[in-house]
Amino acid sequence: MFDTLLLTVGIFLISEGFQVYSLGCSRTGKAPNTCEISHLTLSGTSFKQFPLSQLKEARIEQSPTSRMTVCILVTEERVLKFGSISTNYAQGKREMVSTINSFLQNPKQSSLLVREPHDFSTISFGIFCNLMALVLLFCKAK
Repeated sequence: MFDTLLLTVGIFLISEGFQVYSLGCSRTGKAPNTCEISHLTLSGTSFKQFPLSQLKEARIEQSPTSRMTVCILVTEERVLKFGSISTNYAQGKREMVSTINSFLQNPKQSSLLVREPHDFSTISFGIFCNLMALVLLFCKAK
């Protein structure tokens, strides 16, 4: 029973760690004045496009109940969460927010691309959980 739980948690953590979020905005090119958020997972990629003029700012929000930080994109119509909630590298998220806001304030900058990298600590812990599950399965089989 515990081995199955460890295996399930491990697989979940590995898939969470391999998520990649990216935001690309362009003032020129094929699709001028557009932004696109892409979310790459092990099962596929999803995209959201919106006009650059709708993006007002990026900011960091911290959960009041935990220490999790989330990057928020504020548009005219809605608030979009950008990035994984499983990663908590606050400094990296602050840098992403700063880069996005600098782009918004500098109309001479033609394009923007920010990417939240893989969360290798989550992936490593997922692999550890899977290895522990295999050890438990092996011990149970003997």
